[in-house]
Amino acid sequence: SNANLRLSAGGSSAKMTILANGKVGIGTSNPNTNLHIYLNSASENRAIRMQQDNANQGIWMDIMPGNNTDDWQFGANDVGLVAYNTTDNRYDWVIDGSGNVGIGTDSPEQILHLRSASNQLRLQDSSNNKKYDLNVDADKFMIDDMTAGVNRFAISGSNVGIGTNDPKKLLHLYGDENAGGLGLVIQDDGWGAPNGLFMTTVRNSDGAYTIRKNTATAMDFSTYTDMLSVRGDGKVGIGTTSPDTILEIVSSNPILTLRDTSTGFNNGDATL
Repeated sequence: SNANLRLSAGGSSAKMTILANGKVGIGTSNPNTNLHIYLNSASENRAIRMQQDNANQGIWMDIMPGNNTDDWQFGANDVGLVAYNTTDNRYDWVIDGSGNVGIGTDSPEQILHLRSASNQLRLQDSSNNKKYDLNVDADKFMIDDMTAGVNRFAISGSNVGIGTNDPKKLLHLYGDENAGGLGLVIQDDGWGAPNGLFMTTVRNSDGAYTIRKNTATAMDFSTYTDMLSVRGDGKVGIGTTSPDTILEIVSSNPILTLRDTSTGFNNGDATL
């Protein structure tokens, strides 16, 4: 039959309509989905209410996609408002009575609590698709650059690593000095370019510890001067990157001053 079924009560307008194509309307006589609920009330805004009288049972709505790969239950129980994957027997997300949201855990301890065996949170820029992942792996907290496929930051115990996920000391910097990826930069905001900007780094060419002065107006170390170098063999160079002795000073006016500030000497300065 092509007839529609309309049910009414307390008036002539239909309260529920079942069309011949099987679509059901509540509050509307022209449903456009399998179940269409329409409210037209200034005082009532709740379309559906589900209630369970048994305190030991939750109340659920089952959703299963056409491929039957996963069976989902959405509802509420003693945990809170939940989405439960019955195929894998896990809570995928919950909102507990305190308003805490858990993803991968049914007992969230903070406003947002993520729990997973792999990377837990991804941030992505929609304009250039740059992606970073925040995750906890064993005892480490890490920030991974997923676009480049490298780790950028890690905290392991009390040690912090930048460029390495295995920091050996309180602060461990790791990178390629030639590519501009290694160095601790110190800048005083009272100086104009190119002054007031120094970097400590390890030189890629010989492994020497270096204090480097920026000489680029762009303040990016594209040009620089290595002011002090300490090589692996213990030789120290000031004004030179290749000292031949324990201490080598190279300058247009290479003066080394030794000063004794004790009161027993009238002239405590000596220059070399």
